[in-house]
This record gives sequence, structure tokens and C-alpha cells, in this order.
Amino acid sequence: LAGGARLALATRFTPETFWREVRRYGVSVVYYAGDMARALIHAPFAIGEQNHPVRLFAGSGMRPDLWRRLIDRFAGIGVLEFYASTEASAVLANASGKKVGAVGHPLPGSPPLAIAAFDFDTDDLVRDPAGHLVRAAVDQPGMLVARLDSARGIADLAHIAPARLLHDAFGPGDTWFVTGDLLQIDGDGDYWYIDRHGDVIRTAGGPVPSRRIEDALHQFDAVISCAAVGIPGPAGQDVPAAAVALAPHSILDLPALARAVLALPEHARPVRLRHVPAIPQTDGFRPLKQPIRDLGFADGPDVYAWDPATQTYRRTDR
Repeated sequence: LAGGARLALATRFTPETFWREVRRYGVSVVYYAGDMARALIHAPFAIGEQNHPVRLFAGSGMRPDLWRRLIDRFAGIGVLEFYASTEASAVLANASGKKVGAVGHPLPGSPPLAIAAFDFDTDDLVRDPAGHLVRAAVDQPGMLVARLDSARGIADLAHIAPARLLHDAFGPGDTWFVTGDLLQIDGDGDYWYIDRHGDVIRTAGGPVPSRRIEDALHQFDAVISCAAVGIPGPAGQDVPAAAVALAPHSILDLPALARAVLALPEHARPVRLRHVPAIPQTDGFRPLKQPIRDLGFADGPDVYAWDPATQTYRRTDR
């Protein structure tokens, strides 16, 4: 808007009207949220979808498999994935789009960011003998924290919950905001989103990001949405479970789902799968986990159990 660009706002996103609206307004950049664009991949082929003005999909929350399928199906399209924490005015962006799945580097004007080492056994940030935070190693998941400085106008501390503020975190006099998001940094300095802290499944074999399970399930092309959660397991530890919804006219292919989860470590494979008509989503097209937990994974006609002996899923209603 500041640069004089036109902005077209649709009432809602539907794949049936998407390309017609793109041509009507001459759209060159499409803004997405979460899994919004997945419906385009599962929509029937549209006349002219290889000849369009769109050069970029930009937004937050696109999974790697969807990213690849978008650029494979629609000619000349790039993806700009970013991460934003509104409370801290922190923004990461993968401007080049070369690393599929990465959220890139901090944008100019973003406050200093750090990945603080996190101990899942104690469910707390790691501190050194002096009581200061420890930075996570390269490729080690940790908690994203952002430095705040009210004098520079980066954030209004009065509107941030005190429990999410860390004082004297890395040194005397500093103040950092705890985002609640787990990320990691690779050797090139690119950030990668891992999961929300509250969505990580604490198993006997170690912590499992729910997003890692969901990304694996999406390798089965018919999965249009899914949600991984922890359910009570032996010895008081959680075990992974997942609900999947399939694209219209697709069949539940248990061997294909088994092949998808076999890419995960044994402790990360969902011990139960539930086939549901749809996964509830936020307005940002991200799965809502609590309704899936409430639905449960007890034996029934739509629930399948992992069989370690055969390395596949079996029905639980027989």
C-alpha cells in the first residue's frame, strides 16, 4: 500500500473462484496462511492455470510438501515463507525461497533474536552456572526469544504478560520475550520452525514435535489435513496419535499411511490413527488440536492401531 500497489481482498478463499479472481485483479502476489493453498493442489485442473500473472505466494505456515507441490504444479511460482511474532515485532523471512521449509533470516528492523537451549526433561530453559540463558547449538531445537527495548519502541512491555518476559537473560539489564515457539538455526544462519512448545509430544523416547508427524503424514498425497497429538501411554508417558482427513473421492490407504510414518523414528510413529471427515482449523488455516484430543482414539470403526510386528495399521473394530 505504501508503495502504491493495488490490494484485492476476497470475501473468502475457495479454489473454485481463485483463478478467476487472480485474472480479474491481475494478481502478482498471493498472501496465504497455514494450509490455505492446499485446496488448490487437490482441486481439478483449471484451464489456464499454467498461464497466469502470479509470481509469488507469500505468507506463514506453509508445509514443505505443499511448497514443493505448488511450484511443481503452477508454472513460474515462488514461495516467500516468513515467521512473525507480533508482540515482539520480530520477523523472519525466507526471501530467496531456495531452502524449502525454512523461515529464513531476521528482516531489517527486527529486534535481536536468539534460540535459547531448552530442556524437555525439566520443561525449562537451560541456564549456565551464573543463571544466564544458553544459546542452542547449530541444528539444535530451542526456544525463540526476542530482545525487547521499550526505549527504542520495539515493544510496549506493559501489554506483555510478565511470565513471558525474561530479565537479565543473557546479561545484566537485558529483557527478552519468550515467543513459545521452538526453532533451530542451521550452519548458514537460516531459521527453521519446529513446533509450538505446547504441541510437542513428550514420549518415553524423547520429545516429538507434532509438526514432524504431520509433515510425514502429508507425504501421502490424499491427506488434505491432519493433526498429531499426545495421548496417555504406559508409565505415565504420552504416545503419539493423529487424525487425518482425506481429499474428496480419496480412499484410506493404510499401507500408504504406514509407509509415510515409517520415515519417523519408532517412538514418533502414531500408535493410533483416526479417520475424520475434516480437521477443525483456526482462521489462519492451522489445525486445532484440542477438538482432536476431545474426540479421542478409543477402538471404533474409524480408528486404526499401529502393529509393530507387521509395520502397518490395523482396524480396531474387529
